[in-house]
Amino acid sequence: MGNWADRILRELTLEQKVGQVICYRASRWRDETLALARRGLVGCVSPGYYRGMGSLEAILEFINDLNAASAVPVFCISSSAHARPEFGPTPLPDPGSTMLFGAARDPDLAYRYARCAARESKAMGYDMVWEPCVDVNTEPRNPIIGSRSISDRPELVASIAAAMVRGMQDERVVPNAKHFPGHGDTAFDTHVRIGEVGHPRERLDAVELYPYRELIRSAGLRGIMTAHLVVPALEPDRSLPATFSRRAIHDLLRLEMGFTGLIVSDSLTMKAIKDNFGVAEAAIRAFEAGHDIVLQDYNEPPEPTLEALVQAVSSGRIPMADLDASVRRILEAKEWCGLPGRAPLEPARVRAAFRQPEAMAVAEEAFAAAVTLLEGAGLPLDCSGGVAVIATVSPEEGRALTDMEQTIESAQGMLAGEVRRRLGPVTLHHLPEDPTPDEVAAAVAAAGACRRVILATMPRIVCYKALSGAVGPGQPELVRRLQAAGKDVALCVFGTPYVIPDFPRTDICLTTYCASPGAVRAGLRVLFGEQAPRGRLPVDLRPRYAFGFGLESEA
Repeated sequence: MGNWADRILRELTLEQKVGQVICYRASRWRDETLALARRGLVGCVSPGYYRGMGSLEAILEFINDLNAASAVPVFCISSSAHARPEFGPTPLPDPGSTMLFGAARDPDLAYRYARCAARESKAMGYDMVWEPCVDVNTEPRNPIIGSRSISDRPELVASIAAAMVRGMQDERVVPNAKHFPGHGDTAFDTHVRIGEVGHPRERLDAVELYPYRELIRSAGLRGIMTAHLVVPALEPDRSLPATFSRRAIHDLLRLEMGFTGLIVSDSLTMKAIKDNFGVAEAAIRAFEAGHDIVLQDYNEPPEPTLEALVQAVSSGRIPMADLDASVRRILEAKEWCGLPGRAPLEPARVRAAFRQPEAMAVAEEAFAAAVTLLEGAGLPLDCSGGVAVIATVSPEEGRALTDMEQTIESAQGMLAGEVRRRLGPVTLHHLPEDPTPDEVAAAVAAAGACRRVILATMPRIVCYKALSGAVGPGQPELVRRLQAAGKDVALCVFGTPYVIPDFPRTDICLTTYCASPGAVRAGLRVLFGEQAPRGRLPVDLRPRYAFGFGLESEA
């Protein structure tokens, strides 16, 4: 390998080389991206924002047009481990719910999931994914990582993530472990502002950096995505986030840690970057720091980023040798993935990839293995005296969530359908995720004379959102009101488990770590005594539950 990459590198003009190191965001700039591709100026695109194009056929046509227009095949990159949500529902776990694999404690299961996910992505033309998340989530109130993390223990993160990396790479898909140098001990959303991780180097080596070293050493990791974090132990200049720090990216990651794969910046769209540096300067500084690919601001047309980098190389600010080294790494990765000479995508073949029996089986196994029972005195749910179901609704209802790529309606519909299938007609009440006192009172009234209430809360990690990964105070108050009225409450947390200590203790409490339909089904099977819980907490939920806790019960 390398002959093709060397030949292409010799043939590229300066502009075309720069085009290889930019990841374009084609959702809002489709025509502009195609025009650049015809000039050989597009190296990577992020199809994670293509949903507005409509049908599967329309999206595949665009990807085919992109590659037909370009002399060099284009890297299509998915924002999640499996690209399937771009095209419709998938049985595989939600993007952003990696914690369920920490709860399952099964590296082989994580490997098989990652391989199925990569197989789907590859069939759809996606050869790079921005997963797995290897942040060690030691901050329970982290608003942007939470259940995207595998665990708050670096060893468990490394073990499960290494299995995922092997699964993806065995299908010739480039994974990107993220968010280097570590976003797990943060209480802020870097989409909104730049924050600081103030730990000494010794702590960073033992926790935040540990998974990266292990993945580089044991799994041959081929990609890493960085984060917009100020880390004084790595970069003394507090005006520079790691994204712009050559000490953190080139010196530490490339030289000291020996990473030879692709280094990709996080989105330069984020307010933390735009408000402080601007679009053009951000792209230049990210490349200067040692990134191979800069993730372009999707709110801006692509030309300014391209022109800024071309000018930086022409002026000598960016050495041509650095540009050539990055372009060579990108081309070699494309060759490794099998992009040169690949046939156009065909909808029939892509749809066939959606029907993998193995993927269905792996998904069901993962959901079942992850369900974690924290309180089980009321199991199986006694349905005498009537059952009411209260399910939370977020403001995003009815829309595909940017981060989770999963509609809330599907989770609620699955929940209601599964309960009614077992019990017949039941009361179903929708509760805002941040309910007012009047809305809490309405929910109590909706439970009526029912003796038992299933409260299904679905806390999600959503960027730019004040209540990301949290619940409003009205939800715990609802539980208190229901208990005061003499009702038994089964608390089902279909999402991040960090909200559980906010609630009063209930007779039944379980978590599935996400709201995928398969996770809802698995949680309800435990609730109704049809399946034994097998998951164990991959994080501390102090002061109530410790890492590794999980009750057992017989199905």
